[in-house]
Amino acid sequence: MKAMKTITGVLLKVLDVLSIVLMVGMVVFLLIQLVARAVFTHGFSWTEESAKICLIMLAYVGASMTSVNGVHVNITILNDALHSARGRKVLFVLQQLLAMVFLVLVFVFSFPALEIASKSVTTNTHINNAIIYSIIPISCVIMFFGHLAKIVRQFASAEYVAIVDEDRQEEKPERKEEDGDK
Repeated sequence: MKAMKTITGVLLKVLDVLSIVLMVGMVVFLLIQLVARAVFTHGFSWTEESAKICLIMLAYVGASMTSVNGVHVNITILNDALHSARGRKVLFVLQQLLAMVFLVLVFVFSFPALEIASKSVTTNTHINNAIIYSIIPISCVIMFFGHLAKIVRQFASAEYVAIVDEDRQEEKPERKEEDGDK
């Protein structure tokens, strides 16, 4: 559990720095374009494309951060409908596993797309598109780890252990009553 927390912490710091760099880069590229158009009445062709690349990468880095942090948007209608704490825990794990299956599928199918993208370059910056879109499988791996970490935290938390112990205590008297009736 300690290793998982350490890895998660380091990963979040790297993603934080990367997101800051991408955001600053995007703002700088757009400011260069703005100033160039205002001063020279013509912008640079590479600035808009560079800002778009930063935005694409920032979206995937942000998705990775929310997954590792566990702060992504959730639909809680099923969770709210369940009255059993154990049922909510099972639903939580199923949701994480479903997300992990989806990420594996995206990861697998991103490689044929990367192969196609590798045959072209961006119009103005002449960057190979495979470099830009390699963020997809990388972010899938990071998000997969984030969901796995949530499952591990769920089972290692004192709250989960207390709920399971409480459920077991509630089940024991029912069994004794059944045995006494026979």
